[in-house]
Amino acid sequence: PANWYGTTEGRTDKGVKVLENIHDGDWAMYAGVEFRNKACKNVQIKGIPLTKDAVIEVWADSLDNGYKIATFNVKSALKNAGQFETYVVKSKEITGRHDIYLKFKGNSTNELIKLQSLKFD
Repeated sequence: PANWYGTTEGRTDKGVKVLENIHDGDWAMYAGVEFRNKACKNVQIKGIPLTKDAVIEVWADSLDNGYKIATFNVKSALKNAGQFETYVVKSKEITGRHDIYLKFKGNSTNELIKLQSLKFD
């Protein structure tokens, strides 16, 4: 991310680069994401969920007066604890260039997820 609040960059035990120390109220901003004139219809994240329920909101342009384009409800599959999982959701169509924000929410004080990637389809 180009800017963030509360999160840090880190690596897993296997050396995979992740965004970590993600807790309720934290956010990360990715500057100048270029969609051009191809409409994005899906958003995908890949990460290691660390709690039973977390929410990741995807916002365009601002957390205060931008608009929410997608919401992930991240549920940890206990059988795959500690492993990367991929989540895909439909998004509001978006084109052009935007700053993209991830806003993290959870009902626990524990770390929510270790995030490896964010993709737009």
